[in-house]
Amino acid sequence: MLVALGAGAPYEQAEDSGFTYYTRYFTGPSRPAARGPWLMPLGTISLLTIGGDNDTWSVTVFTSSRDAPVKALRDSDCFTRVVRACPLQADWLDGRPITAVMPMAGVLDRYRRFAMDGAPIVTGLAAVGDAWACTNPSAGRGVSVGMVHAQLLRKTVRAHLDNPPGFAKACDDSTEQLVAPFYQNQIKADRARLAAMTALRDGRQWSPPDSVMGRLTAAASYDADVFRALMETVLCLALPEEVVERPRHKRTDRTIRLSRPAASPWPGPRSAPSAAHHMSLLHDKTKGHTPHPCSEISARG
Repeated sequence: MLVALGAGAPYEQAEDSGFTYYTRYFTGPSRPAARGPWLMPLGTISLLTIGGDNDTWSVTVFTSSRDAPVKALRDSDCFTRVVRACPLQADWLDGRPITAVMPMAGVLDRYRRFAMDGAPIVTGLAAVGDAWACTNPSAGRGVSVGMVHAQLLRKTVRAHLDNPPGFAKACDDSTEQLVAPFYQNQIKADRARLAAMTALRDGRQWSPPDSVMGRLTAAASYDADVFRALMETVLCLALPEEVVERPRHKRTDRTIRLSRPAASPWPGPRSAPSAAHHMSLLHDKTKGHTPHPCSEISARG
């Protein structure tokens, strides 16, 4: 549309996030108790357990879109066996299913910028939230980032509405400085998680990359100051790079610098005694079938 009106095309990055999601919704008298984080990485899969309104909730298993055997999670029995094998999420199945298992793939990570070399390509237009950039939904921060962006737009309108070129440039500058890092950090986290899934699927060793966010997350499990700082970043109140530079967080910063990202400590299918036990959990012997492809989820790794 912009090109048709005589303006330049915005800069755009877009790529498939590389994840496929398998989700089922439930209802019951009360939402299950949270026994672990709502987003939990477990080897080649990650689990999302999210409460909703009107006594509903959802359970999601997601993995690399290239992990063909895991497509068996579309089968409700396989989905149930996999989640049942995860101790901290098993009771989220203790409700009445109100949907089948619903797969979702082809989710794009997309970023747009309406300035080239610092000069706006159009005035009178401000892209906010998902219209500006979006990532896969696993972090659950789309609304939070959109609200941060909308607050910046309000300030920019107040200061520059009577100056269209100044308004467009201020929008671009503030977005790049204060909002784009949330997108960039999420992309880095997604690529690291996808690399871990791929390495484990292929039987290769994998070590988490050293990053501010990785060290912040690792240290948060045993340092209260770091935990509070981490919550600020999760809630989009501050960026990781910002909280570690605060003078009042000197002890916290030292803890962060000494901490290294670690593999997930949470119990999952691989916590079972053996691969044979995993198989017994994840395929249906009663029908005389060969092991269901979903049994490979727990046997790898």
